[in-house]
Amino acid sequence: VNECLSGSHSCIQDQMCVNTDGSFRCQRASSCGPGYQTTARSDCHDIDECVLGSHNCGPEFLCTNTAGSFRCHPRETCGTGFVQDAAGSCIDINECVVNSSPCPRGQTCVNALGSYTCRQNTVACGRGYHLNQDGMRCLVWSDTESDVAMPTEIVFLRTTTPASSTPPLPPPAAAAAADVDFEIMVADEESSFDVVKRSQHNMVVGVVRQVKPLVGPRAVALEVGMNYVRMGVVSHRNIVVIHVFVSEFWF
Repeated sequence: VNECLSGSHSCIQDQMCVNTDGSFRCQRASSCGPGYQTTARSDCHDIDECVLGSHNCGPEFLCTNTAGSFRCHPRETCGTGFVQDAAGSCIDINECVVNSSPCPRGQTCVNALGSYTCRQNTVACGRGYHLNQDGMRCLVWSDTESDVAMPTEIVFLRTTTPASSTPPLPPPAAAAAADVDFEIMVADEESSFDVVKRSQHNMVVGVVRQVKPLVGPRAVALEVGMNYVRMGVVSHRNIVVIHVFVSEFWF
């Protein structure tokens, strides 16, 4: 009797009836998938690849069975400061890249094999500047230093106006001669800059100077007026815009 055809079998849903000689058996309708095998009761049972030896772990690895698969673990573990790759090799960890600011401020991280070191930054400041407390930036001199009376000259405005006449002109001609005066028209709120008039190579020059400390990051736009004077009256004016950028760091 074919129980599968007559409907007298006892297979449940998701099982397929298979007729046998004098009886029948219930078989799982779908396969169990990779890493599993079907039991006599049509259940899915995990295959232990590590016990059966069907894994592909190399001689330097240990096989660990997982549900439906397996994992290969290196027999030897890496020490502190190293990480193991897929081949079991120990790779140095670059703590300077992996960690966020592993060294304190004012020090630079230097990677080493299995570790790292912190190296103190060495900053050399030019004349008129000094290191701040954390050793990271060069600051302009302050009121407590001896060179406070020496402003920093930053811009030279050269003109084509003679500084003096040789020999000296007679009074009427001297009064009619052209001259140039300089003035700071727009600056920062602290008035950190001034401009002085000088003679250089017998020509009138305006020198813009920094007369107060500035701490970056900061940007200052200066407007310097070059007033051309004749007979005591300003005949025309040129305005020079100077952009001063103060960095947060020393370069």
